[in-house]
Amino acid sequence: MSISQTVYSELYPNNSKTVTVDIVQRVPVGAEGDEKYVVYVYTSAYSDNTLRTAIDPVYTYEMKRGWAQGFIINSPLTTDGGTLTVAIDEDDADAVTLTVASGSYSVSTTATDLQAQLVLIASGTKSSSTHKLGYMNAQVRYEDGRLTFLSGTTKSSYNSSDWTKVSSVKVTGGTVAETFGFTTGYPNSYDLATTTSGYLHSPASAHTTVDDAIRSAVMTIANQIDYSS
Repeated sequence: MSISQTVYSELYPNNSKTVTVDIVQRVPVGAEGDEKYVVYVYTSAYSDNTLRTAIDPVYTYEMKRGWAQGFIINSPLTTDGGTLTVAIDEDDADAVTLTVASGSYSVSTTATDLQAQLVLIASGTKSSSTHKLGYMNAQVRYEDGRLTFLSGTTKSSYNSSDWTKVSSVKVTGGTVAETFGFTTGYPNSYDLATTTSGYLHSPASAHTTVDDAIRSAVMTIANQIDYSS
């Protein structure tokens, strides 16, 4: 049974659209001909209403979502302010710069602000990038004492020579990187799973529930829709 989700843009609140979530059987690449149950998310809305440009559906089978997580920090946190540089679904050299204001405040508040900055960047400097949705749908959370960046995409790999197949996040630097737990020299990026004697290693998915995977797929569709009419 399919489930329909109503989505809309704050710029056009009266022009809501529908995104549908369903489960279908498909043969994923590399499945050796075996059919698998796949989460299928699609819409009949367009990415350009004038040209009537269709939006590709999202098939979710291998639900790997890149992340970057720092070491434990206390909240509220006092800082002189500065920058964090973050690369999502792309090479470190293309990392974007996020700013952190000086003062003493809840790290959860900082996480919300950093996520909002990523959305603005997706609409600005990354608007024509193939990695736009990685930034647009990204999440920043402060949970269990750690600041975590989650990629806005779900893909089949954490690391590949083909960036179209990779869901990854890496905090590459910035003047407040260590303040927020991203210690220089540790691989606290998409290949983080566990901490053993201070060493971070082994890939693991940031997805913990099917709901989270579906949310990511719905956002991927919703953020491509033209809501102007």
